[in-house]
Amino acid sequence: MYTCIENLSTELWLIIFHFLTRENLISAFSKLNSRFDSLLASPHLPTIFRVKIEQRDAYPTVQSLKSSKNLKFEWIQTLEAGEHVSGRCVIQFLRYQTSRLINLRLLSVSIRAKGASTNLDYLSKALSQLHSLQIFKLQCKKGPVDRIITISLAYLFKTILQSSNLRYCSLHVWNLAEKNFDYESITNLPSNQSIEYLHLTHVDRTILFSLLVHCHGLKSFVAERNAPEDMFISTNPSNSMTSDLSCPTLSTVTLTICNLRFDELENICAYAAHRIRRLRLAYSVYVFTNHYEDYLDYFDRIRWTNLLQNIEVVNISIQIHALDDVAKDILSNMAKMDSCFTWTEDKNQPSYACLTIKKEN
Repeated sequence: MYTCIENLSTELWLIIFHFLTRENLISAFSKLNSRFDSLLASPHLPTIFRVKIEQRDAYPTVQSLKSSKNLKFEWIQTLEAGEHVSGRCVIQFLRYQTSRLINLRLLSVSIRAKGASTNLDYLSKALSQLHSLQIFKLQCKKGPVDRIITISLAYLFKTILQSSNLRYCSLHVWNLAEKNFDYESITNLPSNQSIEYLHLTHVDRTILFSLLVHCHGLKSFVAERNAPEDMFISTNPSNSMTSDLSCPTLSTVTLTICNLRFDELENICAYAAHRIRRLRLAYSVYVFTNHYEDYLDYFDRIRWTNLLQNIEVVNISIQIHALDDVAKDILSNMAKMDSCFTWTEDKNQPSYACLTIKKEN
């Protein structure tokens, strides 16, 4: 029987802490003794120490931390910036305090295109030292992007893939395509077994697949890409899905993307060893006459049946837009021959065939 409250088990204390606020914990338990300092620094403590950096905060100190004089950086578990906070503030804080953030599990940061190369380098260095980080969210704010950022982005991708504890990664980057990205910089990326959820936006299929082939523990994958430059199929062979893709644990795929060829969609499913159980596809194709044949497979019932036969939950919405009169005639005839497609005529917008497939257990 316990005669001293301090002698309660670690598990019981962590449960008690779960019902207290950050301010309560700091005022009541900080600087009591080494036992409680150890408990407050435990990686098993529920995520209580959340720090949100506000607009008024400035390098090198963080105002939101000053209100809690006894709060140690070693206890911080979540660090994120407010919606309008400059990413430089967070980056500079990380630059000098990363070594103390030993319990940081979630990092959410946004950066602007201006000065992005330097900030990305600092961010990559910080990520390589955050050994407890499980969730990383990066929001790249709009702005012109040049090729000099490529090296820094490639270094960031490499650092992310080298992380052994990262589970959730969300990268909302700038529009990256052939005109502003050097693909050679991402040809030798390392393999990763830890990332289970990957969310990518605004990257083209080359960058997309270059990262996918190295995420061997991936369970859920989300991609968004609707840039107009994706209307044309690249002649670069590296832009196609490679046979190196191996995601044996992948079960959920959600795509909001332009001009993914049907064979590429088939490859994603095939190389996932037929383990995909949930497929969500919100998809737009923009078709000119000179390459409409790349998308006629979307009208093939047999290929759809083969593709979806092992998938339990399917929600697919596809719009195949015709951007000239010849493509319009071809696609309208194809759509009218198959009741699964709805053909839409619009004088002000490109006409399109709309396909909706739902399959739920």
